[in-house]
Amino acid sequence: MTAFTRTSIFKYPLIAFTGYARAGKDEAAKILIDNGYTRRCFGDIIKEQLRPLCKEHMGIDTFTENNTDKNRIRGLLELWGDVNYADVFNEFFANLPDMCVNTRLVRVREAIAWKERGGIILNVTRATIRPSSQWEFDRLAELQSAGLIDQNVVNHGTISQLHDQILHIARGS
Repeated sequence: MTAFTRTSIFKYPLIAFTGYARAGKDEAAKILIDNGYTRRCFGDIIKEQLRPLCKEHMGIDTFTENNTDKNRIRGLLELWGDVNYADVFNEFFANLPDMCVNTRLVRVREAIAWKERGGIILNVTRATIRPSSQWEFDRLAELQSAGLIDQNVVNHGTISQLHDQILHIARGS
C-alpha cells in the first residue's frame, strides 16, 4: 500500500501561467499555493535584482502594487529581464520545488525548459484585459505560435469559479 502524499492527488505538479498583466494569473495560483505548491516567478528574481537601484534612484520598490509606479518601471524590468536573462533563467531553474506554480511564464526558452521537466502551461485570459506593452504582446504571441500553451483558462466568473477550474486541471480530472 502506498502512502498518501499531497502530490498524489495532482496529475500536474508543475503548473505555469502565462497571459497579460492583470488577467488573473496570481489569483489562479493562490488555490495551488493553498494546496501545497510553491510559488516561483522569473519576475520576482528580476525585481529583487533591480530593487536597490529603483529604490535609490526612483524611490520605487520594484514589488509595488501601485499601478502608476508599476507603469514607470515596467520597461526597465522588461529590459533587465532580457539583458540578464541567462542569469535569471539559471537561478530560477537551479532549485525548482517538486510542486511548483510559476505565476508568469513569458519566454519560449523557459517554456521549453518547464515542459522538459514535466510541467504544463496555462494561458489565463480575461475579456477586458489587453497587453500592457508591445513587449508583453510579442512574448505571448511567440509562446502561442510555438505551440507551447497546453490550455486556455478563461477568467470570466467568480474567484471561486477560477479556483475550481485550476484545481480541475491540476488534478487531471
